[in-house]
Order: sequence, then structure tokens, then C-alpha cells
Amino acid sequence: MKQQHSPVYVKRSILPSFNVNSIQSKATLLLIALVLLTLASYLLVFYSTNQLARHHTWTEIARRNELSVQQMVYWTEKVAAGETQLNKKLEQETIAFQNRLDILKYGGEVYITQKRLKVPPIKGEAQNKLSEVEILWNNYKKQIDVLITQEATVPAIDSSYNELGIIEYSIRKVPNRERQAAIVYIRDNSFNLLKQSAELSDILAASYYDTKSRTTQNLIIAFLIYVGLFIITYIQFKNTLINPIRRIAEAAERLAQGDVNIHLRIKQKDEVGQLAQSINTLSSNLHKTAEFADKIGHYQFDIHFEARSEKDLLGKALLEMRDNLKRIDEEAKLREWHNRGIAIFNELSRMEFKEIEEFGYRVVYELIRYLDIVHGAFYVVEEETTGRRHIRMAACYAYDRRRFDDVHFEIEEGIIGQVVYEKDKVILRDLPEGYLQISSGLGESNPKMLLAVPLKTEQAVFGVLELASFREFQAHEIAFVEEVAETVAMSIASVQIAEQTRKLLKEAQETAQQMRAQEEEMRQNMEELAATQEALAKREKEQREVIERLRNEYESRLESIYKREKHLKNQLQEAQQEMQTLRVKVAELERQRDELRRVIHQLRQDDKLARQALKVKDEEIAELKAKIEEMKKKKG
Repeated sequence: MKQQHSPVYVKRSILPSFNVNSIQSKATLLLIALVLLTLASYLLVFYSTNQLARHHTWTEIARRNELSVQQMVYWTEKVAAGETQLNKKLEQETIAFQNRLDILKYGGEVYITQKRLKVPPIKGEAQNKLSEVEILWNNYKKQIDVLITQEATVPAIDSSYNELGIIEYSIRKVPNRERQAAIVYIRDNSFNLLKQSAELSDILAASYYDTKSRTTQNLIIAFLIYVGLFIITYIQFKNTLINPIRRIAEAAERLAQGDVNIHLRIKQKDEVGQLAQSINTLSSNLHKTAEFADKIGHYQFDIHFEARSEKDLLGKALLEMRDNLKRIDEEAKLREWHNRGIAIFNELSRMEFKEIEEFGYRVVYELIRYLDIVHGAFYVVEEETTGRRHIRMAACYAYDRRRFDDVHFEIEEGIIGQVVYEKDKVILRDLPEGYLQISSGLGESNPKMLLAVPLKTEQAVFGVLELASFREFQAHEIAFVEEVAETVAMSIASVQIAEQTRKLLKEAQETAQQMRAQEEEMRQNMEELAATQEALAKREKEQREVIERLRNEYESRLESIYKREKHLKNQLQEAQQEMQTLRVKVAELERQRDELRRVIHQLRQDDKLARQALKVKDEEIAELKAKIEEMKKKKG
């Protein structure tokens, strides 16, 4: 029965976690403080600006009323003088004056300085002065209304008795006393109204400048508080962020210059402290990395070192460098081992051996000793007089002793025949019991691995190297054996070329001996012919003509024989000279072959060019052999 787990519900907060020790939290708090301080400053400036705007508006309204009083006094005098066309302007000015008084008393919107502002009613001392101005203005306004609405003169009815004693009535224009009284009142109170308006304007202006002074003081105090808080914040910011970051930057600069002996003592728990701890960790890791690199520089590749993480590129690069250097060191050791072995077999190939068996034994012996194996055999490909080719074991070495087994294989028979036929190596692993005895002729042992390499050049296969071991052959050992097999094959080719050259020289000498025997035989034939001629001279006379004719014929034949003999002597001399030249060329080719072997050893990577050079030399030798064959045919 499977155990059922109850679901676990993790309570998550809507707001993110707030860590006071982090730079982000400190910066957030600082930002909030700056925002609040800026908001407070903005509100203070906004409030102060509104206060100043309000007092400035009140002052501007009062000043406009003051100017309006002066304008009304001027237009009143003009109207009183009879310019009734100004009544409309005077009426509009009184309405504007009244509206401004209402704004000052009750508040409202006003269009001043190209802005529409809403102002509250005035208070305090200005309000009391406004009441006085308003009382005076109400009477003053009534008189202006009288001046505007009433005519300058009014009709009056006069009565008188005529001569007949009858009462007569007449109408005449008389000055309007009420209007004249209004003009007198206006003239008497215009100064008071102007004075009261000016006092109200002065009171409001004084209030404006007092408010402006208080606002300036408040702004200065707010600015000083803002600067003080900024300085305190900067000092705290410098002590907790700038100075540690400067120390961290200095440490980073020292790290950039290669100094890894760094330890920062910063005990903050924020990101700066974490950064300092990371710098300390980085310094420690770089110190360990430097020690590791120093050990690698002294070829100590087995020292323990691990990358800090998957992203530790330097650690991975050092580990890869250690592995590469270790691999390069192993490859260098293998190259040294390879070159030392090649030098041994090159020296062996330059030695002269009377028999191919002795040469094969030395090759197998050196290979077994150098590769530390226990079995080895050297096979050569031989051609019979009938043209049939077979494979013969020329040398065998097993269990630290030389063996003289007589083993033959046909082409394509067994492993050895397969190697010769396919011209390629054969590798057998985990050989079964008795398999080696049947296939390779190395005895009754059962090695773990068998390696058969053809002794070949680009032209032909000259034999097979067969090696067996109780361990597996390494790749570099197989490559080494293949190169040794190539060197041995070239040595065998050189030996066979030299052997063929000796045979050609021997055949040329035998041909010269035969030519000398033929010359002696011809001389004896000439003597016999002379005796015959003497016998014929004694014959009868009738046969003399026949004998003479025969003698002439014999003489002509003798002359041709002499010419033939002379020509053969010349050919013999030329053949001897050519043989001498061939000996010189063979010696030169052998010297060039040795030189090419040294070049091949020194320039292993250019072995293809060396093989082409040997191919050219082989072609020259083949051409020489062809010339010799042609000479033999001519002499025959």
C-alpha cells in the first residue's frame, strides 16, 4: 500500500520579503525618504506659492480699486462739466469697483497676470479696513448714481400777474440741486475714498511682503533641512557603500595585477559584504589555482584540483591544460621510445649480413627484447626457378632461445599467406588452444594476441613479421612494428638488388669467357682451313678454279668472321665498361639508399617523398637490369 502524503500549502506573502541589510532595501528606504522629503518640499513650496499668489492677488485688486477711484474722480468731474458721453464709462467703472470689493469680501475668481485665479475673502485687519471702505463706497456710489441718472437742470414753474391781473405761469430751467449736492459730496469724499483704498492696498501689500518673508524663511529652513539630511545620507552612504566599494575596487585592481594575497575585512551583511566575501573567496581560489599551475609547471600532474562549479572556466581550463600536458608528456615519452627503437633498427639495417636468416634473427631478437614479448618469427617470400612463389620461415625466436624450425607456407595459406596476399597486417586476440601451432608455426604456446605485419614496399611484399605476446599490443607498438617492417622490407629489397647485381656480373663474366672460347675455336677453324687449302692445291688442275672460288669464299667469310670477332671484342670492352659503370652506380645507389634511410628517419612525416625517391632509384635499377638483359640478348 502506497503511503499518501497530504498536500503542503506554503503561505506566501503578497508583499516581497524586505531585508534591511540589503543595499536594495537601504536604497529603497533612502529613495522613500528622498521622495517624502521632496514631496514635503513640494507641498511647502506649493502652499507658499498659493499664499503669495493669494496675497499678491488681493494687493493687485486693491491697487486696481485705488486706480479706479482716481479714474472715477476724473470722469465725475468731466460728467459734472457736462460731458454726458462718459456716463457709460463711469457706470462701468463703478460696477468694476463694486465687483472687486465683492471679491475681496466674499472671494471668487479673478483674471490677473493672464491667469484666472480663485481667491478667498480677506481676513483680519484688511477685512476691517474693507468694511470702512465699503461704508464709504456705498454712499459714494449712490451719489455717482445720482450724477449719472439725473439731469444737470430741472424745469421750474414761475407765476406772475400780467397787466390784466391774471396769473401767468412760465417754465424755466434751473440747476438740479440734488445732482449738485451729489457732485459736492463726491468732491468732498473722493479723497477719503482714495485714502481708504490706498490704506487697504497698503495693508494687503504689507501682508503680502510679510507672507513672502515668512515663505522665504520657511523655504530656507526646508532647504537647510534638506541639505542636512542629504549630507547625513551621503556620509552614511559613503561609509556603508562608497568606502567599501573603493576598497573592493583596490582589491580588484590588485587581483588584476596578479596579487592574490588579499583579504578584505568588511563585516557588512549586505551585497557589499557579500561582494567582499566573494573577493576573498576569489583570492583564495586564485591562490590555490596559482599553486596548482606551479605544480603543473614542475610536471606534477597527479596533484588534486577541482573546478569550483560548472561555470569555473579557469578551473576547467587548468584541468584541461593539465590533461593536455600530461598527454603531451606521455606522447613525448612514446616518441622518444619510438625514435630510440627506430634508431636501433636503422643501425641494424646498415649492417652487412651474409645470410638472410641471420638478418631475420637479429630483427626478431631486437623486436622481442624491445617490445618485451616472448614469441617472434621472420618469414621471407621466395621464388623458385619455375616461377612458383612460397613463404619460408627464415628465423624464429621463442622463450628466450633461438629456434630452427623448417616451416613453409603457400601464398594465401594460413595467417602468414593471408598477410602476404592482402599486403596488410592481421591482429588476432584471445587465440584458442592450438590455433597458433596450426596457423603460425610458433609452437604449442597459447598467447593472448598475435600480430602479423607484412614486410612490404610500394612495389612488392618481401616477407612477414609475426609477433605474439601474452598481453595486448598497444596502438603505438603496432605503429612501431609497421615502421620497422617497412625499414626491414627496404633492407631486404636492397639485399635482393645487390644479389641480382652480383648474378648479373657473374653472367656477364661467363658470357665473356664463352666469347673467348668461341674466338679460340674460330682460330682453330682458320688453321684447319689453311691445311685444307694446302691439300686442295695438290689436287688436280681442273679443280683449281673451284678451289680458288672456294678459297675466295672462305676468305670473305674469314674477313666477316674477323670483323665479327673485332665487333664482339668491342662489345665486350663496352660491356666491361658498362659493368664498371653499373658497379659505380650500384655503389652510388647504395650510398643514396643509406642517405635516404637517414633522411627517412629524420623526416618521418615526409616518408611519402622518400618512398617516391626510392621508387625512382628502383626504376633506375630496373632500367639497368633491362639494359643488361638487352646486352645479353645482343651478345647471344
